[in-house]
Parts: sequence; structure tokens; C-alpha cells
Amino acid sequence: MSTLSTYEGVVVNGQIRLNNCIGLPERSQVYVVVLAEDTDPPLRIASPRLVDRNEVSEFTKEVLRLDDNA
Repeated sequence: MSTLSTYEGVVVNGQIRLNNCIGLPERSQVYVVVLAEDTDPPLRIASPRLVDRNEVSEFTKEVLRLDDNA
């Protein structure tokens, strides 16, 4: 059965350096999780909404059929 342990470290010259001189056995299987820097949340564009629902009739679609020779 496998166990899971977490260690903190930093990247120095492209190599991961674990804090506190943690030694792992050769060929240990490891997973690296990178914490992203704080970024602005993604932009969100809201759908337009009617202020007055009584105005919905102003947005009724009218379908026009044009002659094929037009």
C-alpha cells in the first residue's frame, strides 16, 4: 500500500530543492504541484437583462421572406 507525504521546496536553477534536507530514496515516484501566483479572476460578461419586463414586446422578431431574384 502506498502512502502520501507532502514536502515544501523551491526551484533553484531549474531543480527542485526540498526544504529541511529531506532525503528521498532513489527512483521514488513523486508528483509536483505548482502553486500559481495570485492573478485577477477571469472576466465575466453578463447577458443583458430587461429592466422593465413590460418592454419585452419591443423585442419581438419579425421574419421577412425575400424573393429569390432579389
